Amino acid sequence: MDTTVKSELQGFVDNFGLGISKEKLASKAYFYMESNGHECFTINEKYISIDGEEFQFIKSRATDKWIVKEL
Repeated sequence: MDTTVKSELQGFVDNFGLGISKEKLASKAYFYMESNGHECFTINEKYISIDGEEFQFIKSRATDKWIVKEL
């Protein structure tokens, strides 16, 4: 696992509150990571693959933020 990709993605996702849908978050993350030179594609509009690694977004009410997790 390339922790730099995950931490870069988490840093981007931290800018959004829980009000954004998972689909919109995945779309925004896709364009952000693609613009930073990563090879990306979305899976079922809810998940994202970056440089061959797949990630999902988990809504955490306990920490009041989105969490990036590997699939």
